[in-house]
Amino acid sequence: MALMFLNNKSSIQNKKIMPHIAVTMLPGRSHAAKQDLAERLRDTLIDVLGVEPKYISVSIEDVEMKDWKKSMERVKDEFMIINPQND
Repeated sequence: MALMFLNNKSSIQNKKIMPHIAVTMLPGRSHAAKQDLAERLRDTLIDVLGVEPKYISVSIEDVEMKDWKKSMERVKDEFMIINPQND
């Protein structure tokens, strides 16, 4: 699963930042699980950034394993905050 946090930092002073969380993960999770994840991520933004719920969006994209590497290439290294541990 990959998470990307994007926001418009120019409006932080008035808390009207429009953060969007994009989650990319392998297929197989139910809609209910995705809904729960999206709600928890939204709640975390509310707690950590003090953002009002009406300004938050969350997307979840399923990507097949065969397309994973290509999908992750679109995320620039400078935006990747946490990388998976390779054992």
